[in-house]
Amino acid sequence: MKDVYVITGATGGMGLDIAKNLDKKGILLLADLYEDNLIKLKKQLDTKGIKSEIMPCNIADEKQIKALVAKAASLGNFKALIHTAGISGSMADAETIMRVNLIGTQLLMNNFYKIADNSVVINFSSMAGHMIPDMFFYNNILLRPLSINFLSKIKKFHKNNPGHAYAFSKKGVIMISAKEATKWGKKNSRIMSLSPGTFETPMAALEEKTNKSMKIMLNKTPVKRAGNPREITNLVKLLLDCEYINGVDILIDGGITAAMRHDKRILQSVRDAS
Repeated sequence: MKDVYVITGATGGMGLDIAKNLDKKGILLLADLYEDNLIKLKKQLDTKGIKSEIMPCNIADEKQIKALVAKAASLGNFKALIHTAGISGSMADAETIMRVNLIGTQLLMNNFYKIADNSVVINFSSMAGHMIPDMFFYNNILLRPLSINFLSKIKKFHKNNPGHAYAFSKKGVIMISAKEATKWGKKNSRIMSLSPGTFETPMAALEEKTNKSMKIMLNKTPVKRAGNPREITNLVKLLLDCEYINGVDILIDGGITAAMRHDKRILQSVRDAS
């Protein structure tokens, strides 16, 4: 059977580069909201000899997720889910951000677990998730995004601020990915999260127009530049191949998170601009 690599957010900046350069034998199942964009991407991959199938999918809709899982199972052996899909603080209201980024991620994990066997899940979080300190009050809520009244409970902390909701949602992605490592291990499978900083993607460009703190972080990043999506692809390849990496979050942010932790002036300047 062919190995199947599922990529959500496949037509976005990071998902797009992964789809074009993953260099894995098997078949790609590309998922995103808009079919027209997926058709265009498939044509590009066809010219490169990369085998792919496409399927529109709203990851906040469990029925669509179940259809995506069924499609993956029909194509062959589910090898990996590379979950890049998500929305930033400038793209939607706070509740929608929580539904897509955190609830959607949990729904994906629950449903792909059913067909997992020696599989890998890489959930995309964000360095923003590392900006939320550990506190029992909301950690306990974030670990249960499918619980009754989750949205009303977490609203007390993000206070309907889309930027804050984004950070909380991404912290939740980090936490639930780590929590599920033992569960996935029972199927000889691994799960982890990946937290990018500022990268040269359309989403980042959109966010930068309304979020002044992004420019400050970029200027203060120790490597003195934004990341290139190819660097994300290279890390994804490593995580897929290195079978002893599991249950962790990998920061790929040029060192800005470390800089803010050790220099409170940088952190304060970012907070003031947020």
